[in-house]
Amino acid sequence: MNLTQLIHRYLAAPFPIWNLELTETLVQKKWMELEGIEIQSRENYSTAASYHQKGMSVGVRSQLQHASQPKMYQEAPNAELLGVFYDKHGLELLSEQDLKESDAIVKLEESIAMLDLVPHLGACVALLVRSIQVLKQEGPQTDLSYSHPKIPFSIFVSVCEDRSMISTLRVAESILHEAMHLFLTLIEDEAPLVKDDAIGKFYSPWKHENRNARGILHGAFVFRAIWEFCERLRNDDLAPQEKKYVINRQTTISEELSLLPEFSDNSDLTRDGATLIASLLPLS
Repeated sequence: MNLTQLIHRYLAAPFPIWNLELTETLVQKKWMELEGIEIQSRENYSTAASYHQKGMSVGVRSQLQHASQPKMYQEAPNAELLGVFYDKHGLELLSEQDLKESDAIVKLEESIAMLDLVPHLGACVALLVRSIQVLKQEGPQTDLSYSHPKIPFSIFVSVCEDRSMISTLRVAESILHEAMHLFLTLIEDEAPLVKDDAIGKFYSPWKHENRNARGILHGAFVFRAIWEFCERLRNDDLAPQEKKYVINRQTTISEELSLLPEFSDNSDLTRDGATLIASLLPLS
């Protein structure tokens, strides 16, 4: 089955959302493209190299220990090479000293271990996320995350101040959220989901404001993935407090997705985009 066939089969039935076969195929194709800008392998990849579209030193990074392959790294901030990018997108990074004091590496590893509990999920995330940079939290109850379609294997997430199972779940959700954005972007590179001339604005139940069709589609996709992650965790041996947390997350996501019943009918979506959103909604 070729890549186009894999994508069309997936869009019609995207479960589990973390499809390992499709992820492997899309990721391999993207790495081949990166070779053209002198990023010859995963070992040569960095957020700065991808942003500047040329090979360069990987900078300061620490390997994250986790069960799946390939390797993942926590990258130190690089204001010299990425300062303009940080400023443009409103990203405030933890300093190298703050990273050490916050136990950021351990917290990331514990959260990735949660993703590894779900078959194929940890492997998909490891394929999609090569580098993680850590954002400053705005407050103890505020989780931040970010990714950019032009930086295919990097994400930015905050880590919680404390170390608890609930905090680990929160960071795991942020990692999954951004990994699924990267995954859907790779799909869009092969099968456009929103028309080039799309101009519509639609209410976002996550942002509480109107957003374009691509923003709504991505939101529905990543939050459906988080709902599925919570569903798998409910069947694991979670303590009552953690089980209550994942059930509450599912309830919230279900309520948010219920506000998009007719989104698949809008004219800004391509046929493939309409197929995907119809597959994601309604939540069963």
